[in-house]
Amino acid sequence: MSSIAIWLHQRGFQSALVVDCQQRNYIRSLNMQPPITLDFKTLQPVEIDSAPISLESESDRSAKQSPRLRIKTWLLIMHKKNNSIAMVALTVYWLLQMMRFRMKWSRQVRSLSCKVAFIWGDNAGTTNGELLNLLKKSGSVLVHLPVALSDQNIIAQLRFHSNVYRIPLDQPLVSRLLHRCFPEQALTYKGRKVFYYHPSEAWAMALLGILPRKPWILGSSLADYVLLADDAQRTYWTDRGLSARKVRVIGNLDMQEILQSEACLKKSNSRFLNQQKRLVLINMPNLVEHSIFTDWRQFWVEVDKILRPYMHENLLLVVSLHPKCDRRNYAWLEKKYACIVVQEEIGGWISLADLYISACSTTELIACELEVPVVDIGAIFLFESEVLRLIPTINFVSNYGDYEDEAKKFLANYHERPKRFRSSGQRSGVQTDKPYQNLERLLRTEILVNQ
Repeated sequence: MSSIAIWLHQRGFQSALVVDCQQRNYIRSLNMQPPITLDFKTLQPVEIDSAPISLESESDRSAKQSPRLRIKTWLLIMHKKNNSIAMVALTVYWLLQMMRFRMKWSRQVRSLSCKVAFIWGDNAGTTNGELLNLLKKSGSVLVHLPVALSDQNIIAQLRFHSNVYRIPLDQPLVSRLLHRCFPEQALTYKGRKVFYYHPSEAWAMALLGILPRKPWILGSSLADYVLLADDAQRTYWTDRGLSARKVRVIGNLDMQEILQSEACLKKSNSRFLNQQKRLVLINMPNLVEHSIFTDWRQFWVEVDKILRPYMHENLLLVVSLHPKCDRRNYAWLEKKYACIVVQEEIGGWISLADLYISACSTTELIACELEVPVVDIGAIFLFESEVLRLIPTINFVSNYGDYEDEAKKFLANYHERPKRFRSSGQRSGVQTDKPYQNLERLLRTEILVNQ
């Protein structure tokens, strides 16, 4: 989103990026600071660069704010309780929060005079959903951007392991009423009904009249336009009920910074990258951060199974972390597995890789466009993307036996010339600016014309 804000300014549009300032480190780690940044909680300008990047995690800092921590702890406890009393208490909490934000934001949103709002999905919950609702009422055109891979399977898998989101027969009355009154809030997954929102959040939004009617269908609520990266995603979502008139295929916006990022990496990591060895890039699954694993020891066992097959003196091994990961938890991997651990925009590293390993990630689409071989290991952790399954060039493995076989095949050809040393004529010609050209054409000839 920050790169979009910068690009809009470069093209002569006045724009602002709305952010949660508690995620200051995450925002700054992207190395793309837009000229204007608004605080999500106040919609007032804020300087993201006003404080140095701290090695202290966001959770460490919040722990020092005891009143806020107590509220946060209470919310987490109540969020997991599967009974009507907890549900009602949380519903009242979210209802008050959203009413407070509505009173605080109404004037600020109108004062923005926002013609077009680029959003990441139109099914945001609670206060995020209230902001989208106010933007829509103020006359803004809401445009969903293809900034992340989204499909129903991935979302349902994240919710399936929580009893609060599933709907068994003994579910509290509050949940059963929600399903009866708003049946489209639930999706059938593995033979069970799964809610998109926490039932208390859904009831609070319903009482305020902003509950998305079909949250499981991308772009089916408030979005006026749904911009997608390719025809596979268009087919996937229109088959599930998204109106075809909303959809525009513009390409993958993440490709914009690829070549510039690649050049910077070659310069800053010249000694490492000048070795005549093929490069394997592993996008570390953030399973602990997503609460798929709660035991770090169990997680490290899985990490060993992922990294060890590619430990080879004739390979370069790079492990990429999501910006929200705490790098200090992973730094020790470098010594044990003879790899380097990076935490930056991954696109440049993908363009340098000879093999890319990931688990149900949007970044696999980038690798496919760059013609980098992809091994998807999501099925090992019961994560499968129906959208990615439509792409024939991705190699899916569902167990570590097959994964090790793929590693052996790759190692058998370790002597091949690394892709990063091939001449430009030998490398794929990717028009990285085309998606942005498509976006600008859409803005000037359709979206802004209809304002």
